[in-house]
Amino acid sequence: MRGNVIVLDTSYSAAAVFPDETTPRSLPDVLKEALITTPMWALETANTVRTGLLRKRFSLAQAEHFASEFSVFEIEVVSNSQIRPLDAYLQALRFELTPYDASFVSLAIARNASLATCDQKMITVGRALGLKIFS
Repeated sequence: MRGNVIVLDTSYSAAAVFPDETTPRSLPDVLKEALITTPMWALETANTVRTGLLRKRFSLAQAEHFASEFSVFEIEVVSNSQIRPLDAYLQALRFELTPYDASFVSLAIARNASLATCDQKMITVGRALGLKIFS
């Protein structure tokens, strides 16, 4: 049984999948735990693959392969009703994050969960809030 809950951010999953990024050292530990994420994750993931393709980081065939590789993460996507827009908005203002990034932080706070991210600003904010960070 998976004991700890970790909120998965798109920057972390992208670093785990894309060969031109550094794979997070914590990946084996993260994959052993219960992963949750916001509904934004799927769209951000698709956009990350699309942007990589447009920037010619990889071919169309590779992009499609990478998009399928994200299935390595067994993730519970929480419903929009569990993400409080006001919390994300306030966190975004307080810590100068985008509301998208703040939604991952807010979810970690609300669920008393850890945060898996490779985004330096989110790492800094998460640590300031006392979250356990996987990067």
